[in-house]
Amino acid sequence: MPSTATTGQKKQNARQVLASGTPRHYRSDDRIVGVRGSSGGYLKQALADGSSTAAEELIALAAAHTDDAPLYCHLLVTVPPPSLMPALLADPHRSVEVVRAVAALLGTHRSPERGEVNAAIMWLITIAQQAAQAGELDLLEESCHGAFGWDALWDQWAPQREVTPWLGTVTGDVASSVAATLRQHPECAGHFRHLADDVRVDHRIRAAVSRT
Repeated sequence: MPSTATTGQKKQNARQVLASGTPRHYRSDDRIVGVRGSSGGYLKQALADGSSTAAEELIALAAAHTDDAPLYCHLLVTVPPPSLMPALLADPHRSVEVVRAVAALLGTHRSPERGEVNAAIMWLITIAQQAAQAGELDLLEESCHGAFGWDALWDQWAPQREVTPWLGTVTGDVASSVAATLRQHPECAGHFRHLADDVRVDHRIRAAVSRT
């Protein structure tokens, strides 16, 4: 695990990359944040209860408030991604903004805990996997960008155990997109260096992780 000082330096540098194109600070109006959080909590429960519209309403709420860290970090990433995928895939451009905000806002309202970083990485990776299956490469790349960026900062072993077998299965355009994103995050790619000599892994993934 990296030292605290090293993590602090990496976090300061990497957040500029993760937050590219996204507001870095959530609005400090507690009333507004409270209303959004209440609405989001209601929609999360409605989604769990089988609502056919709650996923779309929750993603629309998030997309309209990409500066609201509590809405994203305390609520959205606790919703199982499969239940959100129909709404995310219905408007991939909007969804790119949402997943970008997840990565950018984590840690902006307070220092994140390791479990929260784990949860955010796994949420983003699950979105990436679903996007790959649907052929939505922009959403795939943005989700990987966020997940790999935070893994580079925190060296999260639990998500790495989940990501490793997935990296061994991607092919074609998906492999190209994932490999390109890994190259943007060499410290994350280094966590998967053991795949470089595995002939079963797509050559683009092997090349991306072997350059670290």
